[in-house]
Amino acid sequence: MSDKNLTELEWKKFSKGRNLKDAALVKALADLERAAKSGPDAELAALADIEKQAEVLRKAGKGDKELGAYLDGLDKALDKQRKLSTAQAKKAAAPAPSEGEDEDSPALLTSKMVPLIRQVKKGEQMHALLANTGKEVAVMLARRAISPARRKLMTDYLDGATAKFFPGICIWEENAYTFVLQTQAGGLAKKVRAALLKQVELRLKVRVRGEDPSDVDDDGEPAEQEGEGAGNQAANAPSPAQAGTIPDAPPQPPDPLKAQYDTRMATLEPRVLAALKAQAGDVSKIRAVAEFVRGKAQLNEYKAALAGMDSLEKLLPGAAPQPAGDEAGAFNARLAALLPRVKTALAAGGPDDIKLKVSEAGVFARKKDFAQARALLDEAERLMAASGGGGEPAAAPVAPEGQSAKAVSQVAFTQSRLAWDQVRKFVQGELRKLESAILAESTEEEDYDAIQAGSKQLYEVLDVLDERLIDKLDEALNAEGDQRRALHGEAREIIDEYLDYVNSEPLMQDIDDSGFVDLQIRSTLTTRLQKMAADLGASFDRY
Repeated sequence: MSDKNLTELEWKKFSKGRNLKDAALVKALADLERAAKSGPDAELAALADIEKQAEVLRKAGKGDKELGAYLDGLDKALDKQRKLSTAQAKKAAAPAPSEGEDEDSPALLTSKMVPLIRQVKKGEQMHALLANTGKEVAVMLARRAISPARRKLMTDYLDGATAKFFPGICIWEENAYTFVLQTQAGGLAKKVRAALLKQVELRLKVRVRGEDPSDVDDDGEPAEQEGEGAGNQAANAPSPAQAGTIPDAPPQPPDPLKAQYDTRMATLEPRVLAALKAQAGDVSKIRAVAEFVRGKAQLNEYKAALAGMDSLEKLLPGAAPQPAGDEAGAFNARLAALLPRVKTALAAGGPDDIKLKVSEAGVFARKKDFAQARALLDEAERLMAASGGGGEPAAAPVAPEGQSAKAVSQVAFTQSRLAWDQVRKFVQGELRKLESAILAESTEEEDYDAIQAGSKQLYEVLDVLDERLIDKLDEALNAEGDQRRALHGEAREIIDEYLDYVNSEPLMQDIDDSGFVDLQIRSTLTTRLQKMAADLGASFDRY
């Protein structure tokens, strides 16, 4: 069968007059057609749903050979489309080339350097490469390590003159663009300033220093002249934009979908863990879709993650009915944690709808309609995220007097588990950046193979910062009473062990100070682990 059979129309042609209970499959096929407009991630989620519904029909129509033959063809079409969508998703997820790094063209040395210069002034560190002929210098900036292949481009820009190349970084230091190079700085600052004036038509205050901070060469120009365009006359100065000033880059707005993702994941994660532990439902698909969702969130692709959640919820067995007391306790704990953020958001000029949604949620909670109450709190969180208000979530939910401690610790366990999983993926991603930068800088070294093998030692930190905490929190989520308290304490001990390692292991500091890429792994780990310790500690005090 061809892929056209993945359409609602083709299925209806086949199923007409067969009296099949196919409403769910029809809806899934329609969802796939809509997903085609949203991209490969939505398609993959829809394909998983079609596969599930087709299997339900196959079991219900066991013995129907025509139905079986059609569904066999449908499975083949699913596999083919899944491969295509997966390839498209990987292509879309591949990191886009940074500005100034997308092609070997002279623009890399001119117009495409301007946004990079702007980011340096905002405090971002850039990789730098200088080509020095003795009389003239060419400068290249990039967010990632600059490949040796780019040296030909710089040589061509210098009309083929023989040049020496000096790699380094460019930072904003002492109110100047400071190039920190792996060479002596003497005499380079004025040449770099002249090169930038020629390449990007900006008069910039420049300093050059070697790896020794005392080895500094200054261009001798006052910092006040920064921003004058080439050829500008003081008596007839144009506007700042015309004069080549470097305006601040606008801050990235918060993704309003993040709050929605966090809220839904806090509810879904315990159900996923319970299903996996009980081997309930299609465990392999549940695990695969859950990992897909987490991966998209790690890439800040919350729209795709939320689409995956829709599929994940359909795969999960129905949630067991929760005792009214526990459900009320969970709602009250969440509301108590949310109220400080609501006050902050309103004080910062957030919309009045935030307060209205929270108030309505309380009304529905009193009516025991907790599903609607939770949905209204979701809307309130989305409004706060969209308005940029509300600050960070409270460190840990604190239950009102008489409230269930289990409900509080359940939230803390789930949030801490998610947080540690995200932190480990962040660290892994940063280590990959460092490994790539090291190898890119070492391609011409004779001992490249040894360097490549040695770079794998970076990942040894993840052998210590392992998944024991996730496993322990999973155990605690499914435990009761004294066992739950004991596991709670063990989780805290693991966090303390992680903190001791982060603050005492020399490799952690060496990674951040490597000079190849700007990393802050150690400080990020310390901050996140301390927050998890505080969250778990606060909920532990409720026992």
